[in-house]
Amino acid sequence: MDPRTHYFDHNATSPVLPVVQEAMLQAMRDHWANPHAQYRTAQSAAARVGQARRVVAERLGAQHGQVAFTSGATEGNGWVLQCAEGAGPVIGSAIEHPSVAAHVHETLPVDGSGIVELDALQRRLRSGPVRLVSIMGANNETGVLQPVATIADMCREHGVPYHCDASQMPGRVALEELSKPDFVTLSGHKFGGPRGVGALVARRPLRSWHEGGPQEQGMRAGTTNTPGILGFAAALRAAGRQEATARDALQVVCERLGADILGASAPRLPNTLCALFDVPGDLLVMALDLEGFAVSTGSACSSGAHKQSAVVKAMGRTGAPVRFSLGADSDISRLLERLPDVLGRVRTAF
Repeated sequence: MDPRTHYFDHNATSPVLPVVQEAMLQAMRDHWANPHAQYRTAQSAAARVGQARRVVAERLGAQHGQVAFTSGATEGNGWVLQCAEGAGPVIGSAIEHPSVAAHVHETLPVDGSGIVELDALQRRLRSGPVRLVSIMGANNETGVLQPVATIADMCREHGVPYHCDASQMPGRVALEELSKPDFVTLSGHKFGGPRGVGALVARRPLRSWHEGGPQEQGMRAGTTNTPGILGFAAALRAAGRQEATARDALQVVCERLGADILGASAPRLPNTLCALFDVPGDLLVMALDLEGFAVSTGSACSSGAHKQSAVVKAMGRTGAPVRFSLGADSDISRLLERLPDVLGRVRTAF
């Protein structure tokens, strides 16, 4: 990346942490053997993978055998949503990531702050069979946090499994709540880990995802990605909690400029600000890019699709927002200085 670029799109992906790079390089140097072979070099690699599995289990309050490594949250979400046992439909909120929304049969509304309507969930749980409830932990566009523990308790009361896509939570907020859902999915590249590796915690039985080998307790065949897994564990081990100071300072400036801050009154990720301005979001994103600021119009998985954000629509708004998602060390001083002028130019042109 151009060193002059100020990167504020961490919810899309984050740079790989130095400690993660070192863990992966060490794995490629010293633990490159196939962990499922029988000789000592291979068993050394297997031991390191086992240690990584324990890191995930400890951070999420799970048992060692309940952790499976995946290629990321999209795969993990698909695994749970397609292979969870039981009868009835899959229930999800109106603001889920596309990798979840594609498998949801019935949608629960959210309020104007972006929080799922718990009364609607309770009514649905009482009205008939439900195979699975899938409600994310933190929204990737707005940063709004869902009441994960409350949802888990409600689902458990009715004997319904609960899946939580928690991709955006590590490195930003505490993870204690993630000990309660039956299924939790994570993606390494969202919190300083490598791309192409994630984790699934399954506290209930799942059908096999990929057959053909003994990997991941025989549930997901394919040669173990040792460097990726060790990098993932290093990132999760390093993940702490982020402060909201920079986000709040940016919010003050955006509100002075007339922006509608999505989820402003709700609990949010401390790094995320999603703002609706009186100009098209994509124009402001391009103008900021020319000034050296990397921001987005929302989910990186749907940016460029030129359609209304499902999240914005579900919250009762229209328009294309601009999402600022900060890293732990982001310096926003230049952004605070330049944003008013850049927005003014876009308003004049528009």
